[in-house]
Amino acid sequence: MKNLIWCCLLLTQFALFAQPVKISGTIKDAASGELLAGAVVSCGSVSVPSGNDGTYSLQTDQAFPLILKCTMLGYTGKTLTLQGPGNADFSLESAFTELSQVVVSAGKFEQKLSDVTVSMEVLKPTIVDNKNTYNLETIIDQVPGVTIFDGQANIRAGSGFSYGAGSRVLVLVDDMPLLAADANDVKWSYLPIENLEQIEVIKGASSALFGSSALNGVINI
Repeated sequence: MKNLIWCCLLLTQFALFAQPVKISGTIKDAASGELLAGAVVSCGSVSVPSGNDGTYSLQTDQAFPLILKCTMLGYTGKTLTLQGPGNADFSLESAFTELSQVVVSAGKFEQKLSDVTVSMEVLKPTIVDNKNTYNLETIIDQVPGVTIFDGQANIRAGSGFSYGAGSRVLVLVDDMPLLAADANDVKWSYLPIENLEQIEVIKGASSALFGSSALNGVINI
């Protein structure tokens, strides 16, 4: 009789441990209190996303205490330890990382603009939107020290172009020369400004890196 009682108690314990535990809660922005959709809550091998209303619900067979992790792009992840059944709410803090502006023209490798030793200007696509232009020639003309005369770039009043002899300001698109083969001039209308990422303008002699066409400077698109 005792053996039968012990068997019943053991089976009851196993049944209790086998029952899944349901955990639910909300996820919100720590600063604004706004509910966050798309955050991922993990408990062991179980992971669920939060819904449009910022709530989540998961089930696990693990025993207490449970370790819950919540992650979301643009936010610092957070971990909670749940000692017993109940709700687990998360409050995530924004994680912003300011990236330094990177250029490639000054040394033909990526480097921070603050580390560049030559005089350089960087133009972003926002200037194209503000000017509402379809021609990159008008954008280049906005750079201090750079003028466009008769379709040719001049940097700091240097001799920029002699028809038939070539340009002294090298124009590149993704490090590939854009100067035409016939007169060695620039065809500004050929440039797809809708795909522009940034324009790097080197003001000064860069022949050591780019050749004789860069005697007066470089415009790298």
